[in-house]
Amino acid sequence: MGEDASEQRSSRRESLERLLTVEEVAELLRIKVSTVYAWAASGKVPCVRLGSRVRFLRGDLSKWIGARKEG
Repeated sequence: MGEDASEQRSSRRESLERLLTVEEVAELLRIKVSTVYAWAASGKVPCVRLGSRVRFLRGDLSKWIGARKEG
């Protein structure tokens, strides 16, 4: 039928994951804030737009970084 209670709680937690700011992403990736904005604007990095603000889900960033690993 539907999800059980523990699956529902897990889904809610994932959807309520703390959003990272542009500054936090820049620090995490050790790049300039302007680069993060440019990548977000061009769609190069996954982001969430909240009005004029840009935020990032840590899980999306982890997947994005993992997809770029070499070797």
